[in-house]
Order: sequence, then structure tokens, then C-alpha cells
Amino acid sequence: WTDTSHPENQRSIWLCAGYIAIESGGSFELNLQDEEKRAWVYIMNNGAFHPTLKSRSFGGVGNDGEDNVMIDIQGRDLKRTWSLLQQPLLPVSRQMKLLHQPLEMGWKVGDRIAIAPTDNMASGE
Repeated sequence: WTDTSHPENQRSIWLCAGYIAIESGGSFELNLQDEEKRAWVYIMNNGAFHPTLKSRSFGGVGNDGEDNVMIDIQGRDLKRTWSLLQQPLLPVSRQMKLLHQPLEMGWKVGDRIAIAPTDNMASGE
């Protein structure tokens, strides 16, 4: 994953893996400060297994703190990265109302969001 493998003129980058391990002396840098750049990192359940990080993980693995590992991920600047729902969101809902204005927070059409369940003992389904 370098400027050579993903040149400047490539605007969308996809990285799909069962795990991503940055090992001894390695680095992972992803800078999306340019408004035109988009990237997706998807950690998939494909059976891949790292001896330390296990499966479906993203992280650095050093040697008892002796080896430097660097992970630097920079997204575009947002005034706010989260909000709360203004009213309940039901499974059949086609809209959601937030306490904060998405455009004022810096959100854009096409941004991906995650909605966390808050029901007691929610299974995430």
C-alpha cells in the first residue's frame, strides 16, 4: 500500500482483508484530507487468522515494545463525528432525525454511518 500501488490520480481506494497487521518496524498511513479522496477498509470474516491479533482485526504488532509500529489514519476534518437521534428509528423507517444538522457537522451525501442499538440486550440485528 504505497503511492506507487495507489497513485495520486486514483481517488477511490478499497482495502479488504481478514485482518491487517502492521508488524515490527512497519507503518500504515492513510491520508484522506483531500476532499476528492475516498477509502474503505473492510475487515471481512474470511477465516484468515493472525497469531497475535487473531481474526477480523486491524492493529500493530511489535516485539515487546522494542520495534516501532506506526498507524496514521487521517480523515477529512469534521466539526462533529457523531450525533444522537431526535426520535426513535424503527426498522421500517426511511428517514432519521438527528439532534444536530448533518451539513453543519461537515457530513456529506455518500458518507457512511453506523447506528448502534440501545435496547437492553440488543443483538445488533
